[in-house]
Amino acid sequence: SDALSICLFRAAQEGIRNALEHAHASQIDVDLRVVDDRVLLTVRDDGCGFTVPERLSELAQMNHFGLIAVAERVAWIGGQFSVQSQAAQGATMRISLPLR
Repeated sequence: SDALSICLFRAAQEGIRNALEHAHASQIDVDLRVVDDRVLLTVRDDGCGFTVPERLSELAQMNHFGLIAVAERVAWIGGQFSVQSQAAQGATMRISLPLR
């Protein structure tokens, strides 16, 4: 669907932008695959990493809205969103969306 395609595009775009602008990554891996009745997107980088807050809404207090917007799009489609990161260890964003 258009909503699914736009969600995947915007999520990949945000993951790559974050890796370049904030993490100063030298390597970014984007993996998109279909498994059973779901589409899975993973964006992983080797950048500086960051401390992931307990609630993504805490990022808004620092004027960082990109991951919040991705999480909202994913939730709207009925998918799952996660981001993992540690200082000096890069970041990984994972999205799982149902195919309809």
